[in-house]
Amino acid sequence: MRRQNYTLVEMLCYIAILAVVMNAIMLLFVDGSKICGDAIKDADMNREMFLMRKKWRNFVQKCGGNFELREDGSLASSANFAKAEGGKLIFFADGEKREYSFFPSNMKFEFKIEKPELSAPYLVIEVSDGKNIKKRIVACYEK
Repeated sequence: MRRQNYTLVEMLCYIAILAVVMNAIMLLFVDGSKICGDAIKDADMNREMFLMRKKWRNFVQKCGGNFELREDGSLASSANFAKAEGGKLIFFADGEKREYSFFPSNMKFEFKIEKPELSAPYLVIEVSDGKNIKKRIVACYEK
């Protein structure tokens, strides 16, 4: 004689197996969404860096040479300067002030002057969010 119903133990086993499989699927989904979110943030940062690179190079070319770092962390060349306030970069050149605030407010900016031996000095903006992202925007200038 053939049995047509499942026993209670068999049903509990099927439910337990289904719960384990569903848990594994949910963990994969959560990890995948975190990876996608990080990739979107990285792509946004790369786009912002690309836009800022041209603006930074134009500012450096406008100002000419003889840059120096001030005590407040800003970069100056005669009456022209560049400084950071929160997530905003401010460039002042030839009497014209420009503010760029398309970076997130948690971004930190640091200006540097690098002087390689065989080439012209570099003006560098190091951009970081205090964690993983650390990017550099470089412009070369002649004295």
